Amino acid sequence: MDNRRSLREKLSNWFPFVKQLYKDWEEAKNDVSQEDFEMRDRIWDKIHQEISPVRTSVNWYFRTAIGIAAAVALLLVINIFNLREWKGMLSDRSQSFVTHVYNGESVYVLPDGSKIWMEGGSCIKYVSDFNSCRDLWLTGNAVFDVVKNPESIFRVHMDSSCIEVKGTVFSVEQTNEKANVVTLYSGRIDYIGNKNETIKLNPSQRLVYNLQESSAQIIEFNSDIHWNNGRFRFVDVSLEDLVNFLGYEYGVDIDMDETVDRKALLTGTFLHNEDEEGILSKIVLSLNLNCKKEDGKYVLSKKK
Repeated sequence: MDNRRSLREKLSNWFPFVKQLYKDWEEAKNDVSQEDFEMRDRIWDKIHQEISPVRTSVNWYFRTAIGIAAAVALLLVINIFNLREWKGMLSDRSQSFVTHVYNGESVYVLPDGSKIWMEGGSCIKYVSDFNSCRDLWLTGNAVFDVVKNPESIFRVHMDSSCIEVKGTVFSVEQTNEKANVVTLYSGRIDYIGNKNETIKLNPSQRLVYNLQESSAQIIEFNSDIHWNNGRFRFVDVSLEDLVNFLGYEYGVDIDMDETVDRKALLTGTFLHNEDEEGILSKIVLSLNLNCKKEDGKYVLSKKK
């Protein structure tokens, strides 16, 4: 009787743990593949076969023990598809971090000399020994100018994705919670999606990655639009190409009516934190155009 009571007390201490594990499994099951479900069934069957039949009076306790073991196994299965975050949680406990929240500065310089231009509300976190481990976590939007180091890959981590690079200039936008937008101005980067798929980007390409569907769209933009130390610089770029670039860069709709010469060439610069209305005002001034906002979109037209 004392042994049964001791067993009952030990198992009762596991109840909150078991409940939480099953809750985690239920919340994550939509993201788990059929192979993971099959693995779960094999684990369960194996545990069931390993335990010999017992008397009815204590059978309930062994079923509970089986549930605990299976739940632990299920938790491991869940984390198979999210290994990077699992590693991140482990590193949180073993390393110290530097956290920086955007405070209005024009540029933030990392210990390796790489530069970051952050937008309002953005935040970065990186390990204190950054020169030996160039891993950085980003919340919000930023442009990166990364110093090359063949011996150390520079990684930008987001909620469920990662960018790997050795030296390049690119931007990351997470304004839309359903998609990440990555724009590459020079160099090469690998974007690793939430299913561990690798998407390679070349200069003058923009990636729109749908986080819910794990789908990717790559959009080309004019190669004469460059990033230069906090400014966008463009030389002999058509109005149409510049408007398309601004539309994606700022997440706004810009239309031109039939009176506008879409092939008109423009040369100039604008700051990375300059708003779209300020940029459009410069465009309409140089091309003698009108700009008005209708139904949430900007419309350009020729002055009469």
